[in-house]
Parts: sequence; structure tokens; C-alpha cells
Amino acid sequence: MDPQHKFVLDGIFMALENAGISKQQTSGSNTGVYIGMTTSDYAKIFSTVAEESDNYTLTGTSNSIVAARVSYVFNWTGPSMMIDTACSSSLVAVHLACQALRSGECDMAIAGGVNSLMTPDIFIQLSKAGMISPTGKCQAFSENADGYARGEGCGIIILKPLEQALKDNDPIWGTIVTAVNHDGQTVTPITAPSPQQQESLLDIVFDRYRINPESVDYIEAHGTGTKAGDPVEVTALGKFFQKDTNSKQRLIGSVKTNIGHLESGAGVAGLIKVLLMHKHREIVPSLHFDKPSENVPLDKYNLKVPTEVQPWPKTDNGYMRSCVNSFGFGGTNSHAIITTHMNPSNELENYDTSTSQLPRIVCLSARDLSSLHMIKSVFCETGEAYKIEDVSYTTMYRRNHFPFRVAVVGTNMKQIIQKLKEIDLEHTNRTDPLSKKKKIILVFAGMGTNWKGMCCSISI
Repeated sequence: MDPQHKFVLDGIFMALENAGISKQQTSGSNTGVYIGMTTSDYAKIFSTVAEESDNYTLTGTSNSIVAARVSYVFNWTGPSMMIDTACSSSLVAVHLACQALRSGECDMAIAGGVNSLMTPDIFIQLSKAGMISPTGKCQAFSENADGYARGEGCGIIILKPLEQALKDNDPIWGTIVTAVNHDGQTVTPITAPSPQQQESLLDIVFDRYRINPESVDYIEAHGTGTKAGDPVEVTALGKFFQKDTNSKQRLIGSVKTNIGHLESGAGVAGLIKVLLMHKHREIVPSLHFDKPSENVPLDKYNLKVPTEVQPWPKTDNGYMRSCVNSFGFGGTNSHAIITTHMNPSNELENYDTSTSQLPRIVCLSARDLSSLHMIKSVFCETGEAYKIEDVSYTTMYRRNHFPFRVAVVGTNMKQIIQKLKEIDLEHTNRTDPLSKKKKIILVFAGMGTNWKGMCCSISI
């Protein structure tokens, strides 16, 4: 199976855990899957070694199966599709997911992109096209910019209508609006970026959703570090945001300088970077920027590239707002505006401490014993950073419960961790928890009608 299939499955599972949504909760639901993916390096291996192919090769190497595999594994019945618009694939995937939610095609959507580098073919082609950096760095907006450096990875986000997310008490990172267009014949050749269409797309998305451009503090640019792309993009962004000559200075950066260009996963990588900066209320630097390129008009349009960590600009709006720009070398442009409120309405502002001394249950589980050992070890190292109320609620109600389990009770995290350290998992799990004849249950009688050895002789 192509590693990209595995990256997507892992990424989605981690995104669900971050959201506190279990696989069991969503099984059979009208959830849509939208994944951006361009390369198929793994499939090329089998094109030259036919004798190594078997009955799994077709599904394991087909790009079209990635989203379908996700829908199958998680038993989701909503729209499921792959998107390939080159470097804008993942942000276009996010756009299509948003549109599906707005139209009611699905109730929840999974969107993102993936990239894996396994063969030299595309490196050679990009080198001959003059797109890839001979120094191996994305030096966005810099005088030393000489092309982009390829990166690999996977980024996944979960989308819901805001009203439903609030109703479900989901942790909300931000709200999003998007738009997409194409260059048409505004530029030649087909691979050349169009400043006209990139600026037109900004007009579309800000006008459609009636958002004031002045409210944007930070711009996450496509920022590949190519001599053709950076000047065009900065000019388009600058002209749009500086229509008001008294407009404020804005920060602009590119995650590609930090992790490389993820190509079909690039847009969602920039989006996740923005969400993380909103969460921590800090602007992170773009790397490899010593001196701006003379061809990139940053000063002209009052744009600044951050070169060190700095606090989020002060705002009286009660929210942080950024935009993410992305375009593919075939001419498909995409743009997203991200808003995160300082005090989300689903966040408890005044926590009731009157129940803080009540005993709480914390449950850890895994598919096998070795994984449970690892989870226990990591939990014991990091657990004290969290509130016991949050940990208890999350582990009991917002996690998948796998066959190998351990549960402890305590009134604070120190007690929980100490009890976990004292438990011998090998002894606890000597019986096969996968056995259909015996199942472990929790009993809360409530009336004191329990006795020594209760449930030991009962077959379930």
C-alpha cells in the first residue's frame, strides 16, 4: 500500500482524537472525505517490477482509492473524492468540503492533503523546469530565492457547520470561508501565475462573505521561493490589501520555509500553521529571509516578513483573523480566510471548582499490550500538565475504547499518574481481552447492592 494511504489514515485518526470524536460515534454517518494528492511515486515501482504485483497492488497504488479507503475504514457514507490541482490541491479540497457542508451534502467533512517522495523522477523534471532549489531551501521573498525545496507529510482538518459544532461541544479552532478560481488565458504559458486572477479571487472571497480586509492581521502566502511566483503573489496581495492607502502594516510568511513545499499538501499545511499561531497567539518566523528580493515589493505594499517569534498584534475586535493563499502550476488558485475568537462561546469561562475534589476515572486503551505500555509511559510523563476533569471526560467519553484497557481513580493528576505507575499491565492483561466469551464491564449499582466477588461467576 502506498505510504500516502497510511499517512492519510493516521492523520485522520489523530485529527479525530484532537477533536474528541471517536470512530464509533461517526460510523455510518454522512461524513464527506476530500483529499488532495498529486504524486504516485509508489505506483512507479510496480510498473517496472510486474512480478511483484499481486491482487492488492491495484487498490494499494491507485490515487483514487485514498479517499475511498478512508470512507471504507471509518464507515462514512458521504461524498468521497480525490482532488489534484497540483500545489493548490489540499486548499481546493478544503473549499469543496466547505461547499458540501453549505449545500447539505454531508454533515461533517474531512479535508486535507498528502505528499510522499519516493523516486527521483519528479525531482529531475522540476530541476529541468527551473522550479526546484539547487540549495535545497525555500527562501520565500528573499534575495537568495532560487526555487523551492520539496517536502513530504500529511495535513488533515475536520469541518462542521458552526451551529452543529457548538451543539456537539466540539473544540473549535476557528471558522473558515473559501473561494477558488482559475487563470484562464490571462497569462502564458500555463505554468505562469496570474496576478490579475489572484487579486480577483481576493475580491471574490472578501466580497462574498462581507469581510473587511482591514480585519486581517496575517497573510500565509503560497511563498514557494521561486523567482516567478513570489513577485506575482506579493503584488496581487499587496494591491488588494492596499486599496486603502492608509491601510495598516501586515505580516506575511510561508510555512514552506520551515518544512519545505508539500505540493498537494501545501495549502492545508499553511492553514494548520495559521490555526496553531491563533491558538498560541504568536507569530512564528519564516526562515531563510535575510534580505528581501528587489523584485518582491514588500515595502511598497507595507508587508513585513517576521524573522523571530512575536506576540499576535493587538486587536480590539475580539478575534484573530488570517488568510491563506495557494495556487497550482496549472492555474487553479484557492484562498481561505480563518477567524478565531479570543473567547469561543463553547469554552468554559468560569470553571466551577466546587466539584474539584470528587474522584474521577481515567481510562487508557489500545489495540495491543505494547501500545498500551507506550500510551501509559507517555501519559505518565505529560499528564500533570492537564486538569483531571478534562482528562477524565476526554478518556471516558471522547476516545475510542480498544480491547486492552486500564482504568484508575483519583482526585488529582498526581494520584492518577502514581496509580498508573504501580499497575503491572502484564498481570492485568493475562486474559485475552479479545475473547467473545468474556467482556470487562463497569458496574455502578448506586444502591449499595454489591458484594465481594460480584460478577465473577456471571457469564456475559
